[in-house]
Amino acid sequence: AYPMRTSPRPTDLLAVRALVSATGFFSDAEIDIAVELVEDGLKKGSSSDYHFVFFDEGETLLGYACFGQTPCTLATWDLYWIADHPMAQGRKLGTILEKYVVDAVKRAGGT
Repeated sequence: AYPMRTSPRPTDLLAVRALVSATGFFSDAEIDIAVELVEDGLKKGSSSDYHFVFFDEGETLLGYACFGQTPCTLATWDLYWIADHPMAQGRKLGTILEKYVVDAVKRAGGT
């Protein structure tokens, strides 16, 4: 089991940048957007449109997901980001993150 948290910390700005960069899948512009969403979560707290789940191992961010309700809908949600660190791949962390997001959306009334 990995330590899980749902509130972003200021250190996540660099940690998310490092994590999504390390995957090798995202462009510089996409990486900037990932960090911007964390910034929004930090600035707005619970009033942010973005929800997060982070899994850490020591000081290393192993994986995270960012999701939120689709604007102008009643029960539709979007998964904006899901990523796990290359050193964590093969540990089923992506599956754990996805399950957390699906369960959280259902608890919030998403379908």
